[in-house]
Amino acid sequence: MVLRILQLIRVARRHWPVLLIIPALMISEYGNKRHNRGYADDWTTRALLFGGLIVAFACLPFLKRFIQEVTSSEQKNERIVWFTLIQSLILISLTLTAVKSLLGTADQASYRSAASILMAMYVITPIATLWIANTAPTFRQLRLRLMWVPAQRAMANVAGISAVAAFIAGRFSESHPAPALSAALTLLVAAAVSVHKTLARTRKLCTQSHLDIQKLIRDMEELHETQTRNQTRSRGKWRAGPPKKTPEVAIEKQMAARRSWDIVKLDLKTTVDSGYGTIALRFLPEDEIAALESSVLAAIADPEAADSARDDLQAILAVCAERIDVLA
Repeated sequence: MVLRILQLIRVARRHWPVLLIIPALMISEYGNKRHNRGYADDWTTRALLFGGLIVAFACLPFLKRFIQEVTSSEQKNERIVWFTLIQSLILISLTLTAVKSLLGTADQASYRSAASILMAMYVITPIATLWIANTAPTFRQLRLRLMWVPAQRAMANVAGISAVAAFIAGRFSESHPAPALSAALTLLVAAAVSVHKTLARTRKLCTQSHLDIQKLIRDMEELHETQTRNQTRSRGKWRAGPPKKTPEVAIEKQMAARRSWDIVKLDLKTTVDSGYGTIALRFLPEDEIAALESSVLAAIADPEAADSARDDLQAILAVCAERIDVLA
């Protein structure tokens, strides 16, 4: 985690113009206020208004390159970069509203605008996340799937709760300031709880999947050892070839491996970011699960052909290992 933060700091130093976007927009906003107060013909007003916008737009290419660089080569997906860029611009706008709220200069129009934007984010973000995440090769980008999708769900939940808080602030902050503040703070606590539950769900799923996949791999290895011993004994006894019937121990090992796969399959079908399947993303897509099931069952029937299934299971295991949390 510390190394990741240091890496982001080094990247940010190379793309320092990104830090100018918010101050530039705030300067432009100040110029707009001067324009509304009757200083429309003042050259200072025009310089602040248009100069801030020009600087902000000039820094957008740096923001795009920054997003591309902090996304590792394994995780690169052009749609994700553009979607994150749009989200960054929206968050910058909302940050300006938050700053004005803290300074006491926000009006009802600002709160209504923020509430509309936040509600749109709440509706659009899960839909866009499902569309983008299902376009990436899963096994190569599973790490991104388990990191980016829950973060987007948490952001959507925060946006929806914040939209209600912004509506209450815009509607009742002047007539009933104390109850409006209390309601807004309560909603912010609810947003924090929502984020915690969403991320904890992912950690729980990864922990359980790691345990179940480990058990499946061990059962497959025991099955392979059992069949290898049986073949060795059958070749050594009168050299009569393999036995006509599979020994009872091997059958039990096969059934144990099948039961382990059934449990793993349930894990892979579980949604990552929410318990509501229609608006959530599964651990793996259906076609990926079907392909993996075919590979695993073939490996159980013939342990000599288990390399492909074992490689896929080890890839999933490695990603889940990064998010193990037995106390989640």
